[in-house]
Amino acid sequence: MKQETLKFLREYFRIPGNRKIGWGIIEETSASGTEYRLGVDVRETNLFLDVALRRFYSKVQLRSVSRKIYPAVRRSYDKLNYEFVAENGLRIKRSKTFIADIYYPALYGKQLEKEGAL
Repeated sequence: MKQETLKFLREYFRIPGNRKIGWGIIEETSASGTEYRLGVDVRETNLFLDVALRRFYSKVQLRSVSRKIYPAVRRSYDKLNYEFVAENGLRIKRSKTFIADIYYPALYGKQLEKEGAL
């Protein structure tokens, strides 16, 4: 299965089929500044998946940290990159192999045996 899909992430993280999911841009603000990361929004819940960190977070607004996710659409930017665009105009670009680069070494299979893990 291609790792660059919501279907892959749903199966990998066992997100129930009755939960709607979609791409999102995570905004995390703390004392060290603001970061934007690729996420998967679990719609109609308080949860979202941080793709790079491989974990779920809740949307929070505290004094020390603020985490939110903006629903986004994924578009092909060029041959090598996707662009994720939120309704508020926020944009991030990630390589078309971003998810595979993170998750591929964690999935056992014939290809991994053949190529090895770095």
